[in-house]
Amino acid sequence: MLATSLTLLLGPPDLADPERLEAVAQFVLIESIVVLVMRAFGVLMLANAHITAELRHFAERDPLTSIYNRRSFMILLDKSVNLMQRMHSPLSLLALDLDHFKRINDSWGHSSGDQALRHFVQLASDHLRNEDVIGRIGGEEFVIFLPNTGLESAAGVAERLRALIESQPVAGPHGPITLTVSIGVTLIARGESQEAALQRVDEAMYRAKAKGRNRVELA
Repeated sequence: MLATSLTLLLGPPDLADPERLEAVAQFVLIESIVVLVMRAFGVLMLANAHITAELRHFAERDPLTSIYNRRSFMILLDKSVNLMQRMHSPLSLLALDLDHFKRINDSWGHSSGDQALRHFVQLASDHLRNEDVIGRIGGEEFVIFLPNTGLESAAGVAERLRALIESQPVAGPHGPITLTVSIGVTLIARGESQEAALQRVDEAMYRAKAKGRNRVELA
């Protein structure tokens, strides 16, 4: 359109010259076709980028809670383990399991169970730092890794998170539903594989379950 305007300004067509008018008309027609093709191509590129982003989101995220799924979390954990060990920085791991979650589903239905999971994730995400990563690895099981965080600091994070979950019940169809969580905490040792660390923190979480639930256990 700018080219057309410049053409008309620099060389206004002579209305008495049919050949000049035809040339201008052909130029405007070709220019319009090119612009339409470019706009259509741009729309297709934007649509493709949007679809690609959506597919990536569905592949990486848990559909219910929108946090990382097990596969994506494991990939990020592996990268963080390698980075932290190269930098000689501590990396702590938390395993979390909602207590008596089956009772919520059985008593108030699966929709209340889904709401409880979303509620827990929202509280946990608000409590964590931007660099901390949370993932859902099972039904009501979650894992969090904390970069640049030692065991004592990670235990403090876990205890504050445990108290927060207990103090913030989720809205149920017949009133508030109290949630509690059992948490295992470990520090990933230098040269240790992520599988070994996950096994150890999982065992700590089950010890918390065995000792009465709603507590934090260190590995």
